[in-house]
Amino acid sequence: MKERRQYYKVEEGEEGLLSEFLRRKAALSRHQIRSLKFTPQGICVNGAQARVSAVLKAGDSVSILLERAEDPVCMQSDRDTKADAETINAAGRTADVSVDASADDAAHLTASAAADRAAGVTADAAADRAADGAILGNLDILYEDRDLLVVNKPAGIVMHPSHGHFGDTLSDMAAAHYSGNGERRPIRSVGRLDKDTSGVVILAKNRVAAERLSRKGSCEKEYLAVCRGHLKEEQEKLEIHLPMRRVPGELNRMEVCPEGEGMEAHTYAEKIRECGANDLLRVRITTGRTHQIRVHLAAIGHPLAGDTLYGNRRSADKICGIRRAALHCAKVRFRHPFSEEQMEIEAPLPEDMKRLIWTNPEIYSGRI
Repeated sequence: MKERRQYYKVEEGEEGLLSEFLRRKAALSRHQIRSLKFTPQGICVNGAQARVSAVLKAGDSVSILLERAEDPVCMQSDRDTKADAETINAAGRTADVSVDASADDAAHLTASAAADRAAGVTADAAADRAADGAILGNLDILYEDRDLLVVNKPAGIVMHPSHGHFGDTLSDMAAAHYSGNGERRPIRSVGRLDKDTSGVVILAKNRVAAERLSRKGSCEKEYLAVCRGHLKEEQEKLEIHLPMRRVPGELNRMEVCPEGEGMEAHTYAEKIRECGANDLLRVRITTGRTHQIRVHLAAIGHPLAGDTLYGNRRSADKICGIRRAALHCAKVRFRHPFSEEQMEIEAPLPEDMKRLIWTNPEIYSGRI
């Protein structure tokens, strides 16, 4: 694959030191500029590598190296993406970008990514497992272009390889998909969904797309949730602002806590309709805490149907008609990281949630 660069044209009034131009126009930090200037062809002016002390004139073309063709590949979560952003944060508008190439600079791999690679969690390895038939299932692709892959994650699938899950994750499936198209690229998720949560997941195909979409407020997600019981009339549009923390001594359980003792968490919910003994809610969050929606709804006395962790431990299939927490990421809105087109992508409701709310044909079809 070819390397990928980002280009900027120096306009009238933007003349001056290259270092100042990169901070102002490309929104690079001093650390990021320093990293690029020691990278071969990291910063170029009119096609030639340039010192950051160079003086620009109107009409000059400035380019920065986003990814190199020979870089190694690894699976990455959005946590690794945010760390990468401190290395190369190619913000700003894109004038031109070359044909796709993707990978991480080995010198800037985060500890997490390096650990994954040491454990053999690589896109190449996933592709090899796919060839051996070790990866089950096909991706439900909602949208794909040269920068993004947006999929509908089914419930029961974990996002990334972890203890007990190696070869059966969404990352493995994505790596197999890329391999089937003759591509070897890293797996970078923009945000995560719990194992039992279904719906829209964005996978960025390169570091810059991942970094831009990982900025706070860049992506707006809309969830559909079925909660136990009925909200009171004054609760039909509610805001929940309750700090959260991990339950001491437990690895996978969160709780609300007093102010100052945990992380801030903000959830906004709107009742759509009643569904028998349950309510169907439209939910959005402005903080992405682990199990946030589940914990917040349980805290106000309306846990998700089927949620045995935060609701009734017998509140599963026999009682609620669903074998997992009834939560689905139904829609995501964002501005495309390169074209800047406003995107809105929806994932239809899965069958188990349809059964909970089947009485409304419009909802049943997934058109909320």
